[in-house]
Amino acid sequence: MSDLASASSPSPAPVEKQPWWSQMTRYHWVVMILCCLGWATDCFNQQLFTIVKSPAIAELMNLPEGDPQVGKYAGMATALMLIGWATGGIFFGIWADKYGRVRIMLLSLVVFTVFTGWSGSLHDLNWFLLFRFLAGLGAGGQFAVCATILAENLANRPRIVASGIMQCSAVIFNVFAALLTMGIAALAMAGTLSGATWRYAFMLGYLPLILFLFNWKCLREPEKWVKAKQESDAGGRKTGSLRELFGEKTICYRVVMGMLLAAIGIIGFWGIMMFAVDLNRSIFRRNALTEIGVQTEGVAAADLQKIIHEQTPENQMSIKKQVENMGALTSIMINLGSCVGMFLFAMVIDFFGRRWTFTIFQSLSILSVLLVFLKTSTVLEVLLYCPLMGFSIGALLTGYTIYFPELFPTRLRSTAVSFCYNAGRYISAGGAAVFGLLTSVVFADTAEPFRWAGAVMSPIFILGIIIIWLMPETKGKPLPE
Repeated sequence: MSDLASASSPSPAPVEKQPWWSQMTRYHWVVMILCCLGWATDCFNQQLFTIVKSPAIAELMNLPEGDPQVGKYAGMATALMLIGWATGGIFFGIWADKYGRVRIMLLSLVVFTVFTGWSGSLHDLNWFLLFRFLAGLGAGGQFAVCATILAENLANRPRIVASGIMQCSAVIFNVFAALLTMGIAALAMAGTLSGATWRYAFMLGYLPLILFLFNWKCLREPEKWVKAKQESDAGGRKTGSLRELFGEKTICYRVVMGMLLAAIGIIGFWGIMMFAVDLNRSIFRRNALTEIGVQTEGVAAADLQKIIHEQTPENQMSIKKQVENMGALTSIMINLGSCVGMFLFAMVIDFFGRRWTFTIFQSLSILSVLLVFLKTSTVLEVLLYCPLMGFSIGALLTGYTIYFPELFPTRLRSTAVSFCYNAGRYISAGGAAVFGLLTSVVFADTAEPFRWAGAVMSPIFILGIIIIWLMPETKGKPLPE
């Protein structure tokens, strides 16, 4: 009778066929939510900087925002942030393997939050640049630690989906940052707030400190790390060991190639895509002058500021409002596109495999950058092209969250992931600096320097396609122990 009952009962579906959420416990949901918020608030603070860096530097230098020197130092500030991000990410990643994922996640959060918020009270350009570096130090720790905590707590399918959700949450907070910046600008225009709007925007960077309390109370160290740490303390293979990271041929090769792959995406994100905000601020500054009957055809970007200063206060205010709104709108459109791309990347990567998925999205990245930087001149084109660029470039970040933890053993996972993602930032910092030099020197005499700088840098993604085919395919393979 029992045999008959057993034979007639439907067998449970294989784990890989079950919905991803059915493999999630209550604690898994807590882990996913807090890791998402940790990475999202990190990106929230960096987005604040992206939106208001040019007006902040212009005020600190006492120069008009369109001056080429402002573009030069905006590129320098971005480069310093990326260098800090890389340096902090490497050290925080090593410490997370040595001392624990959760405590290092909390330390990282405090550092980037405090120095971002404090930037709003600065009055000296050199201090501003230094604080960008220090905020970057703290920001570097979040990605590797959050990605590692997800990888070590969740099963394969939930981990892949959660990685996409983690990146999408960052995009949502980027949009939130843009909306808050627009709200601050509106309050300033109405006379409710006095002083420079960029200062209020940076002070919003203190908000993620609230997350510290939740992470401290709710998260515990992953069991995989606890076991690896116990083995290390008992005389086994060391956790967070740079000697093992670069001393073992296979691991060293994967670290170097992962670093180069990450550098391509980060150059695309910070060294190309985020400058679309400045591009559209410049384009619509010119458009606003045309709307009030001022001839701007053939006028270099640097000379445009002289024309603006000759306008009435009412016209200057109107131009400023349109420029700030278009900067924020560009950020929103990029981030909305990124959100879709990041989630879709996680949905299709197991179908196409790691290599082909990266290839498809990096190919789209070349096309979308050319469309944004060479074709955009109207609001409709901003609404069409900027989401496409965010879709293709932003999706690569989900790829790193999924792919990098699959390449390395537990005892070195956070260290290796941090090296891949953050050492790549050293290279990508050069990309941001090159973009700044292209706009301030090479194409400074053109009407729109940002257009040509973006177009010149777009082929960088071809190198990314080559790199991914020199790396292993990890589809369907378990995390190495």
